[in-house]
Amino acid sequence: MGVGKYTSEQLDWFLDNGHVSRDELTKMFNQSFDGCRTISAIRNICVKLGLKAKNNGGRFKKGTVPHNKGVTGFYYGINTAFKKGNRPKTARHVGSTRFSKDGHLYVKVAEPRKWRPVHVVIWESVNGEIPKGHVVVFIDGSDQAKASPEIENLEMITRSELLQRNRLKHSDMPSSIKPTTRLMAKVIDASISLNRSK
Repeated sequence: MGVGKYTSEQLDWFLDNGHVSRDELTKMFNQSFDGCRTISAIRNICVKLGLKAKNNGGRFKKGTVPHNKGVTGFYYGINTAFKKGNRPKTARHVGSTRFSKDGHLYVKVAEPRKWRPVHVVIWESVNGEIPKGHVVVFIDGSDQAKASPEIENLEMITRSELLQRNRLKHSDMPSSIKPTTRLMAKVIDASISLNRSK
């Protein structure tokens, strides 16, 4: 049973007093037997003897003030909180560029995290703001054009025309057929617009 460190008198004492809390039991045991046992040693012998202390089920005792009284939300503490105006090491300055997952080049235009596609910024600098319902696309649609956009390779089309191009799989076509698919998308879009207006 592993209780060889204790005399039979001490074991009987535990059986008589084992119902009190382990803190009190440790103090009582050390006073009664002039010992210097720790709380964990007393806990261990109580477990081996199958003794259970009266407890309050882990609840606060009446009148106990919780350590987080008056604190709202999730609170780490002052030392780990972000300071006002703190700028992360990974933050980029206005004018920085990055590539999106689909290969488009983006430029940071404002703080804190306002990014815009470079081809749209180039178009607007030359031609003004893009009207609602329109998009700026690459004429040849190549990955190289996305990485280094130039105004000569950009055009503005309606979103409905872009839809028709995507339905025709314009971006997957060989470069020799792309002018034809662009024209077909324009014709299909125009005929749909005419039918809607009737």
